[in-house]
Amino acid sequence: MDTNAIVPILPASEAVATTKISALPEIYNPLVVLLGYVHLLRGQKPDTEELVFQASELERELKSNYSYLTLEEVRIALENGVKKRFGDYYGLNVVSYIEWLDAYKKSDTRRKALEEHRVKSLPAPPPEDPILKGKKSLYLEYTFWAENKSFFWCPDPSEAYKYALDSGILKATREQKLEAAEKARKKIVEDKELELEKYRKDGEKWSYDTNLVLLNKYKEGEITDLLFNDALLRRYAKKIVLIGLFEEIKAKGIDLKSTLNIPD
Repeated sequence: MDTNAIVPILPASEAVATTKISALPEIYNPLVVLLGYVHLLRGQKPDTEELVFQASELERELKSNYSYLTLEEVRIALENGVKKRFGDYYGLNVVSYIEWLDAYKKSDTRRKALEEHRVKSLPAPPPEDPILKGKKSLYLEYTFWAENKSFFWCPDPSEAYKYALDSGILKATREQKLEAAEKARKKIVEDKELELEKYRKDGEKWSYDTNLVLLNKYKEGEITDLLFNDALLRRYAKKIVLIGLFEEIKAKGIDLKSTLNIPD
């Protein structure tokens, strides 16, 4: 840290993570700069003797009573104090500075910053077993379908589809995939036509024209090209393939959660 530079302007969530005053070898010089900055915010120019006195007194207070703070937090307290956001204003003097420090240390700003820092400091959870993750994704897809929820919108089927293929639960030939893609095309065209009718009734010409172009793309495009280039059609096609799998599972009375051996 450059002790001759002004205290860096950091958000509270980052300020609490910097070096505490108790661990700094020297804080006088940055305090001189900071106090000069605080005076400038009030449109005042302190004389050198006054600035030296205030910096010395504030240094003593910080080391004695606020050593758990960081210099960046002191900057936040003083800057917000001089702007009348923390504590009372008694002029630019050590009494005001202490008032602002006390107000800051009790503030929601610091409490939230410390909590955010605590959460960020927690060790990252271990990565989930990819096989278990795939099983959960497949079961979640099945649950959405079985409960007649908005199956085509949520969740994304890619992980569940991949697991089902890799594990051998799902066996889909190229012909079956192309058939699913055609069904996906039909579903998307139906949805787009409903949207177009709504835009036409509402007089939303730009939305109507834009979606008309998309509709024609799905109607006229070569299915293999669409399947390769269009993410929405691929997602719908995977959903449709999974629907076929789920219908088989239901017809056979299979308990998918037990079959997948998913823990509670």
